[in-house]
Amino acid sequence: MEIPPAAALAASSILSVAVHWDGSVLLLMILMGHLAEECSADLHHWTGFDAVCDWTVAELSHHAKAFPQRLHSSKAGEVAAEFPRVWEAAERAIQVMQSVFWNEVSRLCLHLPSPTVAASERCGALWSCWRLHERLARLTAILTTWSWVVQVQLEMALMWSLAPPPGPPPRLPDLLPDMDPSQLDGSVDLQGASFSSLLRLAFPDTSKIYMVEVGVHKAELAVHVLRRNPLLQYLGIDPYKGHFEGKAVRDGILSYGSGENFRTSLRKLRRFGQRAHLCRRTSAQASRSPLHSCRSRWAATKLDVVFIDGAHDYASVDQDLKLWGPRVRPGGIVAGHDYRLPHAFDLVQAVHRNLPPGQQLQVGPDGIFWWIAGPTP
Repeated sequence: MEIPPAAALAASSILSVAVHWDGSVLLLMILMGHLAEECSADLHHWTGFDAVCDWTVAELSHHAKAFPQRLHSSKAGEVAAEFPRVWEAAERAIQVMQSVFWNEVSRLCLHLPSPTVAASERCGALWSCWRLHERLARLTAILTTWSWVVQVQLEMALMWSLAPPPGPPPRLPDLLPDMDPSQLDGSVDLQGASFSSLLRLAFPDTSKIYMVEVGVHKAELAVHVLRRNPLLQYLGIDPYKGHFEGKAVRDGILSYGSGENFRTSLRKLRRFGQRAHLCRRTSAQASRSPLHSCRSRWAATKLDVVFIDGAHDYASVDQDLKLWGPRVRPGGIVAGHDYRLPHAFDLVQAVHRNLPPGQQLQVGPDGIFWWIAGPTP
């Protein structure tokens, strides 16, 4: 398959940003390792600590200044003209990197423990050096969280440049207003925090929020949203048939559909009492029945939220959106997961096909997609 020159330019630009971003995180890890070595071996007095701290700040400041120049290649003008979404994603990566670096670097050596309160000057220097190392670790954690966000932004910029979704152009994904990157740990946390924030923003005054999730797996998302949204009423649908997308399940990353996951999910959801229920049926079986037949005891006939995260092949996603989208009330949310570059030819295409005319597709961190449901035709 021959790649058109324009597509190659967009892809190479995205790859360049990703490589430089990862290099920045790697630099932090190298600095942390060097700092730990200095703390354990070479610091014998306060002056030594000052020198290490100043050197660390100088290295980070130099990197923050040089980051934009490394991203702005000789073809920057061509990229900006032909692929404005790619250029927007690159500029956003620069803004995030510089904002995080300057914010943390400016206070890296401030308000560290005074050596005068320590048993000895060497002890004070070692303690302060350790606190500096702790702050660098926090900076690395923040950048790691932003790495997930920037990666999705770059993927969306590339996909939407080559095959834009229907409707108004979507905005690049970003952290929602009440999300703190320093408090997030990995993609599961990012997904749960993103969707919990979305629910709070979308339904600030709702007495109860009725949500169906298609594809529960181990109930990670369910636990997140139930814990952070006390008004949520949750129904998870997953057949746990022992196979997934035509393959028999096994332990590890390919455990989707395992009966053990059903038991694990039941244990996790038990703490939420009558707010959470699990229905061991296929999406099609559950959609043809009243909601109360899945042990939910809901009187509601319309849902506030559906979250589609079952099988990711085109036919399954298309079917799930067609089955469950119409069951969402006007003003509710039709959402799902893994709107990502690896699924550009299956899940993404099914989402585009089912996006209602005139609606704007929204994408959040970790590939969550959603739109606002309109009146049923």
